[in-house]
Amino acid sequence: MAKFWVLLHPEAAEFVDSKGHMYMELDKYLYGLPPAGSRFHVFVKKIFTEEGATISSADKCALMIKSKFKPGAVIKIGMHVDDLLMTFPTLRDRKYIEEVIRKHFEITTQYDDITYLGMFIKRNRAQRTVHIDQEGFTRKLVSEFGSSDLKPASTPAQADLFECDPASPKMSKPQLFVSLIMSLMYLARLTRCEILLPTVFLSTKCSSPTEQDNRKALHILRYLKGTPARGSYHPRREGTGRDEAEIHRRLESWSPHGR
Repeated sequence: MAKFWVLLHPEAAEFVDSKGHMYMELDKYLYGLPPAGSRFHVFVKKIFTEEGATISSADKCALMIKSKFKPGAVIKIGMHVDDLLMTFPTLRDRKYIEEVIRKHFEITTQYDDITYLGMFIKRNRAQRTVHIDQEGFTRKLVSEFGSSDLKPASTPAQADLFECDPASPKMSKPQLFVSLIMSLMYLARLTRCEILLPTVFLSTKCSSPTEQDNRKALHILRYLKGTPARGSYHPRREGTGRDEAEIHRRLESWSPHGR
């Protein structure tokens, strides 16, 4: 690379060392490099703290800003690199935060229908409900780890889930089992709690999985194949004067660069 650079810029020859290497200092962080995400995160948090945000002691990616238009209410912000999930007590708060962010970035916004970290979050204002699923991730998971003739199952596990056959042969490619279980764990933790028990149990087999363990993991896939759009449903709470949808009011996700 150094030789190619010198051909284009002969004046740079004096900066090539005895081993043919040339080192450069970047003026800006490049998207995709390991430090870029961290530095971007720090920069965005600085923007919000200048607006009075407080950072959660339990999670440095969770912030709150007091509403400027509704006393006692707060704007809630969840950060994942350059993807943010935010809730607002008023539309004026939303407009205010968007204006703050646009001083630094071009942004893409989503409101009632949001895609965030593989999740699809849909708010039904008329029924006051919120539905969260990972249908796209689920279908991809079934396609990647399941065969074309995989038959749907009605339950995530069978009665023999906790039975271990010592005669079952070890898997020839245990890394495939580990990859499947870790992917199932991501799904189970976020939106599919009904597969959490068998997934957690099978995760204890990752060090030396057997064909029996793999069959049980594939059974979870069979169940997911028949229920790809199932997810977490948040209906209105009766008799409380508020509802689950209210907690997610003014849902918004945004990403700089239009990613």
